Amino acid sequence: MAKLSNELDLVAVQAKLTKSTKANWEKVFAKFTDTQQKVLDKLISDKAVKCHIFTGSVTFRNGSGSVKNLPIKPTGFKGGMTKSQTAIDVFLKTVYTSSFDPSVSVDKFIIACAFYFLIHEPARVKTESDKTEAAEGQQVKATQSVLKLLLKEHGEIRLKIGDHYYTIDEFDQYTAGRPKADATFKYKGTDVVFLSLKKGSKAGDFQQYGGSTDLGLTTANMSQFPEVQEFANKIETVCDGLGINKTLNGYDFWDLKKGAYFGYPLRDPKVAATVMFGKDFGSTNFGINNCNCTIDGDIVFKKTKSANIFELQGQYHISINPYEYKTPQYPTYSETDIYAPILFLAKANNVNHIGFIHARFYIWPQNNSAKTGIKNLEDAIKAFESKDPTRINAIKIKYL
Repeated sequence: MAKLSNELDLVAVQAKLTKSTKANWEKVFAKFTDTQQKVLDKLISDKAVKCHIFTGSVTFRNGSGSVKNLPIKPTGFKGGMTKSQTAIDVFLKTVYTSSFDPSVSVDKFIIACAFYFLIHEPARVKTESDKTEAAEGQQVKATQSVLKLLLKEHGEIRLKIGDHYYTIDEFDQYTAGRPKADATFKYKGTDVVFLSLKKGSKAGDFQQYGGSTDLGLTTANMSQFPEVQEFANKIETVCDGLGINKTLNGYDFWDLKKGAYFGYPLRDPKVAATVMFGKDFGSTNFGINNCNCTIDGDIVFKKTKSANIFELQGQYHISINPYEYKTPQYPTYSETDIYAPILFLAKANNVNHIGFIHARFYIWPQNNSAKTGIKNLEDAIKAFESKDPTRINAIKIKYL
């Protein structure tokens, strides 16, 4: 999700937490339900948990991943600000009273937990500017400036995406929750075009399209995704060859060296499109989880023969939702396409994915890291199939 660079001053936040303000918050904390209190107790008791405040969200992390398996938000304890708000608005500008109700929404409860940490565990609160988020935030600022000039020149702008046209007069980041859409083009205050934004230092230089959440993927339903199942089976073969013990919950990547990861091409076009455009993909009903397109790099308005019609493009690339065409045009896999989605499994703390312990499942573009992951899996499989002791030993040295 795109967010502007975080400039929240935690010293200023602490200065705002006066004796009377803290007393008001204690009254808010007293409103927690039994379930909410159990969640907070677990967050507090685990000293490895930190509260990270980003510009548009709050995340409680243990290591690099959000805290999971809690009674509330079990897939990851994180929440967003309300639309158009930033961390500065929430933690510095807003005046809170004891009437604040943490039961209204999960996001409000998470913000209340953040204030609990600010008051009782300030050393465990971090605020940071993620490089990717900052870069995507700059995309938003730059696009707003360009659109303002175009509107001044043409009065009304029509945007062409695939075979469809949209009248637009505004562009803004989307900060509510954690949807697929990072930003939207609007017309008269209504969102009409939804975009997933990516940006690195060069084409395809971003980490991921998404993960298991986009697919609704769990260990229980993995058989519904044959390529993911095949990917997992191949990694199991490698783990078995490496002599890693299989527990009831699967093979443990903790036994592998730091940085171990594997990749596998994703050829199913519908699964690929779901990951690229959002979990609600499958129709022309575009929205925050069925994006019109994914853009890599700065947003580009390409002139057409009509003065006020511009074709939407990306500095490096644009992937257009198949349903933007009269006849849906699905992505096809190619070994040379750096934007082709790749299944990716890497060693990670505090997360279990697709039947492996201490392993995180992603879907990446086919950049250099993903290509290395594909080669890692191919080389390991071939080594164990060869039964050549020298090749097998080389694989064991690499991963154990």
